Amino acid sequence: MMTAVDGKITGPFMETDAANGVNHEYERTNNFYNPQVWLCGRVTTNENFTFYHKPNLDRNAPVVSEGDFVAVKDAPMYYVSVDA
Repeated sequence: MMTAVDGKITGPFMETDAANGVNHEYERTNNFYNPQVWLCGRVTTNENFTFYHKPNLDRNAPVVSEGDFVAVKDAPMYYVSVDA
């Protein structure tokens, strides 16, 4: 993840020569490791994927048991969103 000193991941700094070099290295590393997970924070998820949409939750749904959970086994890519 490339960030500015203030922790932002987007902004005018993305257009600098320094950022171009970092972006190239990010893409090279990503292509080398070919990750199966895309990890983003809550703000990035809200701004770029959910657009702040709140899902309608079924309050009567059964409780999910503790332990590992995989949504779709052997999916080509997983998306994980985290929030402190």
